[in-house]
Amino acid sequence: MDRRRFMQTVGAAAAAYPMLGRAQTPSLKIGMANANMTVTYPYISSTLGLGTVATLVLKATDEPSTRLRPQSPPSQHGSLGSSLRVLYAEDDEVNVELIRQVLSLRPAVDLRVATNGARALEMARRDPPDLMLVDMNLGDMTGIELASALQGNPQTAGLRLVALSADALPEQISATLAAGFETYLTKPVDFRKFLDVLDSHLNAEV
Repeated sequence: MDRRRFMQTVGAAAAAYPMLGRAQTPSLKIGMANANMTVTYPYISSTLGLGTVATLVLKATDEPSTRLRPQSPPSQHGSLGSSLRVLYAEDDEVNVELIRQVLSLRPAVDLRVATNGARALEMARRDPPDLMLVDMNLGDMTGIELASALQGNPQTAGLRLVALSADALPEQISATLAAGFETYLTKPVDFRKFLDVLDSHLNAEV
């Protein structure tokens, strides 16, 4: 119950006893937003033509707050008992931080970041990840060029690639998928879809 409704309830209760003078009246149990409040009217005094004055005593109960705490969105792919090593090729620090924050909802994901295409190639060859997230415009090369270079090396040819791009043109999406990317997510990223993609890989690693 919000404050306005609360005050309306109190006023209505007082008006229900206009002619009792200074008399003991019943208590009311009122559900508030953060606690259950017991409202007691020890005295109600009324003066004809002037109105009614109620003396109120409010006491919070010991019931715990029911306010919800943020929870991780549940997986659509069952129990996630495995770990997932992810390499993210992205030259924009803001985008990196956004993805990092979302991944805090999936502690099983180990994230590494490469700030350009050359660095992504080096890191992927040295320690191939389970999954690569690739921005399609890395500064030194495009995401499709990075995919081509990865596929040309036996160590990284089988890496699973997910594209993240602000380019939502159908021809760009088609070209990216044809280049070997399994999923194309447009920016701003739909985080529910993003987590769903991660969860499908986490589940596959079980």
